[in-house]
Amino acid sequence: MSRVFKFIIFLFFPLQIFSQTAFDENWKNYSNLYENLFTTVKKKEILSFNTYQNISSSGLNNKLIYPFIIKQKLNKNDIDKNLEKRGLKKINLDRELSISYINLKKSSFKNKSVKWMINIGNESRNAIKLSNDAAKLIFRGNTDTTKYNLDGSNYFNLDFSKIGVGVFYSNQNTQKPYNLSFALNVIKVNNYSNIVSYSNNFLKSNEDSFDIGLNYDATFASSSFAGFDGMGISTDFSVNYKYNKNSIFSFKIKDLGFADFNNTVSFYTSNNTYKFNGIILPDIKRLNDDSYFKNQADSTLNNFTKKQENLDKTIFIAPQTEIFITSKLKKGYYSVSIKHNGTKSQPDFGISYFGFLKPYMIGSISAGHLNNFYINTDAIFSFNNKLFLHLGIKHIDAIIFPSNFGGIGFNSSLQIAF
Repeated sequence: MSRVFKFIIFLFFPLQIFSQTAFDENWKNYSNLYENLFTTVKKKEILSFNTYQNISSSGLNNKLIYPFIIKQKLNKNDIDKNLEKRGLKKINLDRELSISYINLKKSSFKNKSVKWMINIGNESRNAIKLSNDAAKLIFRGNTDTTKYNLDGSNYFNLDFSKIGVGVFYSNQNTQKPYNLSFALNVIKVNNYSNIVSYSNNFLKSNEDSFDIGLNYDATFASSSFAGFDGMGISTDFSVNYKYNKNSIFSFKIKDLGFADFNNTVSFYTSNNTYKFNGIILPDIKRLNDDSYFKNQADSTLNNFTKKQENLDKTIFIAPQTEIFITSKLKKGYYSVSIKHNGTKSQPDFGISYFGFLKPYMIGSISAGHLNNFYINTDAIFSFNNKLFLHLGIKHIDAIIFPSNFGGIGFNSSLQIAF
């Protein structure tokens, strides 16, 4: 861990040295950051194109993650090293694409401080949790006769598209300025999966039979592009409040809502143990009878799991939540945050520093914990206060130390102000 600590020092301190004094007038070059209370809102129309993708893991390092991304064969030594560590293996995969527009020039409302905005996008959230024995089965297969403990293994997947309209309100004619935003979105859930395991999940096998214990619930739902299945509503809300001269409190909720499925949900459940001794073959001619083997397999599965299909279900969509405080010091700005991505993963605790490397460039470095320790870096470039480019790299720690950490990702945005 000492190497990583030295690496943090190496990243944070040079950025502070090269940062200019935190003069608020430097913000005049960034009219795209209209929620920022260290400056006044500029009367602009802003069109934004945003993309984000992140993989973070605990218990699995990048030596094991990279082959999945570039579709290469896994190395046995890397598998063994990752499975040496006991404990749960956790992976989060998040992806987002969006386009948004806000008109800060004029208002369509009686209160001229209220502006309108629209957004359209697609978002995917995945959270995987595996016991160490479950990971052994996946990466090595059923290679010995020991009892595999599968308790604690869960899987969550949510993919949805949305289009929404909203309002933005800013009050800067006060000693403690603030702004608010609210959006209402129509969403369509494309895929939903939720597998939850409880106690007494195991697999124990020998040469001619195996014992299996299952205690889980699993829900699956999907919708077609053209139909109304999976439709729902979500809301976004944010508030930024400058409670003293140098500090801002921010709170954001994104995509709190629900979606409804009709006759398209499948539900599996089990709380049973079973001993499997093979499939009975009464006649050698049955070897070529696919229907016979299918019936035998279905009969076996029905002994320890129950299946219901074509169900109706309304699913709740947990929001992405973020709370952070940003403070201006002599050189640069510091932010402390708590985030949650709306899955069953742990919260993301982080601290970041950002400053003006040049009047037209903001540099940022952040460190925190999401499944595992991480370091991210970002840069925002302003071109004549009309075109803005935001580029970020996730998990620098895992990129530089792939044998110690797991994760990779990026975020980017292109904004046009006119």
